[in-house]
Parts: sequence; C-alpha cells; structure tokens
Amino acid sequence: MNRRRVLELALGASAALAVGVGAQRTARADGERRLHAFVPTGMGVLSFQKLLARAMPGTQVVVFGRHRDFETGLAEGPDGVLTLEPILRAKQLRPAVLGNNGSGSKEPYALISVGRAVEPSKVASVGAVDILGRQGMKEFVASLLGASPKIEPVTKVEDLLPLLQLASVEAVLAPERFVRSLQAKSKLDLHATRAPGAVGLPALSIMTAAGAALAQDVRRLDPQVSEEMGVTRWD
Repeated sequence: MNRRRVLELALGASAALAVGVGAQRTARADGERRLHAFVPTGMGVLSFQKLLARAMPGTQVVVFGRHRDFETGLAEGPDGVLTLEPILRAKQLRPAVLGNNGSGSKEPYALISVGRAVEPSKVASVGAVDILGRQGMKEFVASLLGASPKIEPVTKVEDLLPLLQLASVEAVLAPERFVRSLQAKSKLDLHATRAPGAVGLPALSIMTAAGAALAQDVRRLDPQVSEEMGVTRWD
C-alpha cells in the first residue's frame, strides 16, 4: 500500500468518525434519551439490548456485558443507568425506581454445586458473574456468604456451568431464579444452597434532567422484559 492510499484511508476514517459524532449530537438534541444498562440475564447481551430497546421507543438503549465496559460507559454521560442496586451503591448513584419481585426489592442468591450441597461459610472457591470488579466482588461475595472464598469471575451467566463441568470451583453463585435453568442445561447432579444474604434487584438512577422521563418508561416496561431481570413490578 503506497503513502497516498494510506493518507486517503486515514482521512476517510476521520470523516466517518466526525459523521458518527455529529449523528450522536443530533439525536441528543432532538430529545432522544440515552439509557445505559448493566444487568446480567440469561440472554445474550445483544438479544437483551434489542428486547429492552423495543420496549423503550424514543430511548437510545446501550446494554453492557462487562463491568469495565459499563464503567467506561458512565463517562459518556448517559441520561439514566439501569443496573443492580449494589452497583449503583458502589458508584454512589441514587436509585429513583426500584425493581420489586413481589417479596421486596431484594432477591435470594444460591450456591450451586455438583454432587452435594455446600456450606456457605465453608466454601473454598466460587464462580460468579463479575459485576463489581476484583475488589468489589470480594466484598460482594463476603457480604452474601459470610466467608471469603477464592473467586473465579466470568462475564455471563452461561459461563458458570463450564466452571462446574471442569471442576474449576467448588460452587457457583447466582440468583436463585437461575437454578432450574442451569439444572435443565446440564446433566450434572446439581445441588443448590441458599446464600445467607440477598442482593438488591435492578434499579434506575436518573443522571440528567432529560432522564427524568425514563422513570415512567421503566415503570411501564413489558412484563417479559422485567421478568428477564427478576422483576415483577417497578416502584
């Protein structure tokens, strides 16, 4: 490739970037709100993003699958953030709308193990979806179990089963509502033990004045979308 061609490609890339930035600013100026969501579910990230976006017309929905990407996204200044309550607390963000599962705004978690149930206070190693980063996960798991086992982080709920299949950990930690689906996807003899602690369900934090309208949008979410996040109503 000659020097002239390299220069043409560089100029083309710069122009494309400028168009992208301009389009984003236009969308914001026209009143489109931006919602960033980080809620581990049983669906793929793109599938859940499409589901949530369809339920929130007029809102630019971005769903993140990794904690570090979500952190980077916060710097972009979204109008609202939809994520688990402990994540909002860690980021010092105030919840405006709380998810409720009919029993309250928290849900039970379970330790899922092969062959036998494990004792939460004695488990030596656990797999868990990384929602808070290395140090945050240590504190999160300790608050749930009353113990500090070695943690093997994964990015998706579906990545928990391979940890058990390969005997990489003694148990995996997940919302109790995922126990049946994990058992159905595996031929392993899986046992579940409820963790002593519980975890706050997803909640919405409003970041800008334009984001105030997101509160009503979230409260009106289709039941299918809410249930994917373990929520039956929004308070």
